[in-house]
Amino acid sequence: MVRSWRHFATVIEISLLLDGKSWTETSISPLRSWIGVSRLVSKSFDIAHYHSAILIAYAESVNSGQPARGIIYTPHGISAKLLARNL
Repeated sequence: MVRSWRHFATVIEISLLLDGKSWTETSISPLRSWIGVSRLVSKSFDIAHYHSAILIAYAESVNSGQPARGIIYTPHGISAKLLARNL
């Protein structure tokens, strides 16, 4: 939809964080590898994905063994079960 506006030079799609996928696999160039950006979408919550979330996860280093931290942006709410299953 955003591409159809023809306003932005570059539009990058944010990948889904699927079950079993690590946030470390969701880094988007030109961001550093220790920053992951992904979408959380509930299949059963609503068809239009109105209730979804953007996850920005980060760690000082992917290989440091330190726990990751994250910011979850979900303006219309998302199921707590979905968060627990994916994070």
